[in-house]
Amino acid sequence: MDLKWNTEKAAAPQGVLTGCEESQEWMLKWWFENYSKHNTLPITFADFGMSASARSWCEKRGNIISIPPQELQNAKNAPWADKVPGYIWNHRTIWFCKPLAFLKTPYETTIWTDIDCEITKNITPMFSLAEVPDGFAIRYDKQEYEKYYKEHSILKHEARCYQVGVIVFKRYSKVINNWAKYCSTQNNQEYSDQSALSHLLSENLFDITHFSDNYHWFQSDTKNPSAYIIHHSGAFSKRRLLSSINLK
Repeated sequence: MDLKWNTEKAAAPQGVLTGCEESQEWMLKWWFENYSKHNTLPITFADFGMSASARSWCEKRGNIISIPPQELQNAKNAPWADKVPGYIWNHRTIWFCKPLAFLKTPYETTIWTDIDCEITKNITPMFSLAEVPDGFAIRYDKQEYEKYYKEHSILKHEARCYQVGVIVFKRYSKVINNWAKYCSTQNNQEYSDQSALSHLLSENLFDITHFSDNYHWFQSDTKNPSAYIIHHSGAFSKRRLLSSINLK
């Protein structure tokens, strides 16, 4: 894993980062259309294994950084290994790419959104959330998800669960630096980049912002006119989103 920050001169003070691999490409145009209705900030797309056509589409609309799927350590003896569905193993090589993409951001302050996030407003006010000593802002995950993760030995009992679908961070934030290193050395025990970050933040006293769910709303079946970003996470929400896109 390349754990070095991008040290080139920042391309812009503020910008937006997202990314996907081939199986998620169907959301690219939808993501971009929603973003562009309300925002004009520069975009960087992280290529986690896109097709050539998707990469070409992204190159016409923003910057590209390439983060190939990661070769991980053997996690078959992890405490959660026999408690999760088999398909999870294929996802992990992509999940652990995320903090590596953050290290390569070309912006002084970056808003990351997963590709299944629907941007509904101008998100410029969110950049100020990272104006804290450790330059990092995030929200907690749902309590029911945290309970599930603890019951399946994915999350330690004393840890809080964070949701990594939307993050605001400053370039050279030590949270990002430590997260990438933690993922590099502990991926044989960690279920995902999210569990790794949750453990890291629970075990260290970083000075970060815990933002409200209005900035990252993931009850996509419940209307929230104050939401800046709606996260269509989970298989059920994805199927509903796919149907809505196909009907357009």
